Amino acid sequence: MALNACLRKNGEAELDYGDRSTMGVLTATGGTNIEDALGRGLVFDEDEPERVPIVVFLTDGIPTVGNTRPADLLALARERNVGKARIFVFGVGADVNTHLLDTLAAESGGTRDYVREDENIEVKTSALFAKLSHPVMTDLELAVEGVRLTRVVPAVLPDLFRGSRIQVVGRYVGSGPQAIRLKGSVRGEPHEYVYEGAFAARPVAEHEFVPSLWAERRVGVLLDAIRLNGHAPELVDEVRRLGTEYHIVTPYTSHLIVEEGLRVASGPGSGRHRGPGDTPTP
Repeated sequence: MALNACLRKNGEAELDYGDRSTMGVLTATGGTNIEDALGRGLVFDEDEPERVPIVVFLTDGIPTVGNTRPADLLALARERNVGKARIFVFGVGADVNTHLLDTLAAESGGTRDYVREDENIEVKTSALFAKLSHPVMTDLELAVEGVRLTRVVPAVLPDLFRGSRIQVVGRYVGSGPQAIRLKGSVRGEPHEYVYEGAFAARPVAEHEFVPSLWAERRVGVLLDAIRLNGHAPELVDEVRRLGTEYHIVTPYTSHLIVEEGLRVASGPGSGRHRGPGDTPTP
């Protein structure tokens, strides 16, 4: 099912279930027709730029009716999405094509979520609709004067909705007080907000958690890329490096966690295993 939702600038939502002659009547026929759902759901009126086009796409499985090739469905979405609608995906159940759904969400600027069979879908969908009903700023761009940002996560900023926040982490070259510029669109009009931030030249003790936070987010991005595009050696190597350097458990790295008060032997056959109460040799 594709639910076509246009959010007006006053926060009210117009919902369109496609064919108005059958509005309010949903009949399960046993098939999953993603081709027609995307074809109808991505049709928006382009004459109202103050509206934020949004598609909420719920699917219970792999496409079985119409065109079922994921590559063709992605090409169809790119062709039909002339209004640059954000596609928010819900995959329901255990048998879903995560590659297709993740790509639909990522390429359109939306998000994806999955609901297991033992989860309450109403809770997640209600939370999503409550958020989407109040868009604040779209098409966000972040820039910092005098500082070069690299490996920023997320690479493309999502839209900002009332009550939500966007956390951006990355590496930078440069230091000192700098102007931070946030550009975007509010009700179809361009806006820019300027803030001042201080960029330290060397690590700061109270910010020790930031590098680990960045590494975790970076690993998540890399693992998504590996899952969608295959095991490229350079991606796998970077996951291993980050996992080892920042002590992150990944599919390519593992770490031994020793219970507090216990120590392991320092070498094979050394007989120097230490247990509770042992005092290590200086």
